[in-house]
Amino acid sequence: MSNVPDLDDEDKILEESIASFQRNLGFHGEPLMIHRYDSLSLLNQVIFSKDRRRSRLAREYGGLAAEIMRLNPMDRDGALMYIDGLSRNNRTTGSSTGDRANIDEHLQKIETNHQNDGEVLFRTGSLRAEDGRFDDAIALFGSAIDAGYRAPDVFLRRADIRRFENDREGASLDAEQALQSSKATAVQVRRALAMIEPTKLAGVADLPAVTLLAPEDKVRVASDFNRSRLTADTTRNILRPLIDKTGLSPDVQNRVRHELILASIALGRCSEALRISREEESDIHKMNIEFAFNYGMALWGDKGHVVQDPFGRVVELNRLHPKEDPSPHFFQCMSVAYWAIGEPERACEALENARRKITRRPREFSCWRYSDILRREFDEDIEEIFLQINGDDTMRPRFMRETKGIVS
Repeated sequence: MSNVPDLDDEDKILEESIASFQRNLGFHGEPLMIHRYDSLSLLNQVIFSKDRRRSRLAREYGGLAAEIMRLNPMDRDGALMYIDGLSRNNRTTGSSTGDRANIDEHLQKIETNHQNDGEVLFRTGSLRAEDGRFDDAIALFGSAIDAGYRAPDVFLRRADIRRFENDREGASLDAEQALQSSKATAVQVRRALAMIEPTKLAGVADLPAVTLLAPEDKVRVASDFNRSRLTADTTRNILRPLIDKTGLSPDVQNRVRHELILASIALGRCSEALRISREEESDIHKMNIEFAFNYGMALWGDKGHVVQDPFGRVVELNRLHPKEDPSPHFFQCMSVAYWAIGEPERACEALENARRKITRRPREFSCWRYSDILRREFDEDIEEIFLQINGDDTMRPRFMRETKGIVS
């Protein structure tokens, strides 16, 4: 609609004209409109929309040009504009069957006209995935990759579908491919690592996407893996190069050491955990509560018997600065600490609190295994700690028993 007067429509003349226009042409969208523009500059025969780009007239003609491009499936920029403008709503619930058919037909034309354009194929595949057409999406992602489009997201989107369809091996392979890119973001790296099968994690620390992460992002990524003995070695491989790196903030340095200590203990490398601990803080009486507890557990694993001092520091700090809402893991740690310093009654009390609180959680980190485990397994650990408190001298933390033979 062009040369539309920019006046108050008190008598609804314009509104009725638009309604008639839509009704007679079977047009259900919002019509594009070029308003009348009163300017003597128009008499100079200039290309007004070029010379006066910020004018309303220029914006309206720009919108018209963009719509023409958007509806041309042969135009690459227009194809991307069309894809970007589609939301799940206007492809499904917000559209009639005829509209959805037209959209699908237009997307088919885009796919046909741009079958060698990896980005267009990837973006079209993403729409198909959103609609649940996973076979079409996987085919389009494969065509995009074959056409040379190897951005991390194309592999991650395909990996998401494969994991949803229980093809864990295929998802893992795609995730590895995503980590080959030097352009992967920290978020994409974390997504990819979460989809790689634990048995395939060896070597991922040396992949481009991981090595190029900023130190603080490496800590975040590594901490995701520090919840299982199967993946703790990946944490070590990612973080060990940062131990001697200069220029890190004190906060990042502390977090690197903390995560490495957890990983080392989980792997049974207790002497390594002690070495890292002493580099950070050699005076037990200056350690914070987490550091002191992990130091005590590493000493136990290294020497084969309990050393009371670190656990005494844990109990002292808990008395001075009690937590407002302790987790089951915290109560479990306190039970070990109380037992270590010869207070079995308080140890049992802490364990009962851990048992009571774990009922509200499906998973929890256990200091008995240095792993994130299911509630059922956490209950098993609680029972073993009860046996230890009640005098079973053979009962030792599982991370010590299950990693026996690993060289420290």
